[in-house]
Amino acid sequence: MIKKVHELFNEKREEELLTSIEEAVKRIPNSTTLRVLLGILDSYSQLARGELILDPENSLKSKFYYDKVGQVAFLRWRIFRGDYPQFTLNDPNLAGQLIVDPLFMLLSDNMQLFHRQIEEVHKLKGDSTPSASRKVALAFQAFVKGEKMKAKELLNDAHKKADRWARGYDYAVAGLIYEDEALINEALGHAKKLYVKGGYDKWTFAGYDEQSTAIAKLASLYGYEVDVSDPIINKAMLKTEVVPYEPITDIYQALGIEPIKF
Repeated sequence: MIKKVHELFNEKREEELLTSIEEAVKRIPNSTTLRVLLGILDSYSQLARGELILDPENSLKSKFYYDKVGQVAFLRWRIFRGDYPQFTLNDPNLAGQLIVDPLFMLLSDNMQLFHRQIEEVHKLKGDSTPSASRKVALAFQAFVKGEKMKAKELLNDAHKKADRWARGYDYAVAGLIYEDEALINEALGHAKKLYVKGGYDKWTFAGYDEQSTAIAKLASLYGYEVDVSDPIINKAMLKTEVVPYEPITDIYQALGIEPIKF
């Protein structure tokens, strides 16, 4: 069996992704399930990572695309939640993204979007028994709002539902809530294991791991000094910059709805 070899991200792939986004936006009016939005989000995510493969110091352009990822993710969340009853978005995995999306928003340096997503986490209709991943998201929300006791209670409940954390993010949130720097460093170690296990160290974006970088940035945001010596953590992304954001106006126009204001 011949193993498929993935090329490193290159300028040709960059052009292909930008074209695919334009074509996907044109398909939105004829999309009944809006799964096309997931494709757009994935394309922007590849561009955000890819810019750092083309130039590890090109953090501004990467953050520009991470902001696009965040905007699309936030819009999908609002549709999934039922804010736009004229649309249907049935994605069983979306609720599990509640802890992941804000960290990608953090990579964009768009703190308004980061905090807006955190605020929106609890507003989900018909959610009487939150999953473990959603409880981690709710715990993170409580932590960001300064409600430390509530955060610990929610995190403890989440741990009862899942006897081990599935993602490095979960370890990082636990470390912040328990004020345990060792646990945050463990989060980085866990993220690295997933990075290698998934073969990403030999894949299109070899040399950069967004989960590890997001965890390191989150730790720094709350005053923790964690080990960022691993080269898969992009150091340029850890600094805070003024990014020339661009709203996803084309997507809102294709949907025929007013843009969400931040």
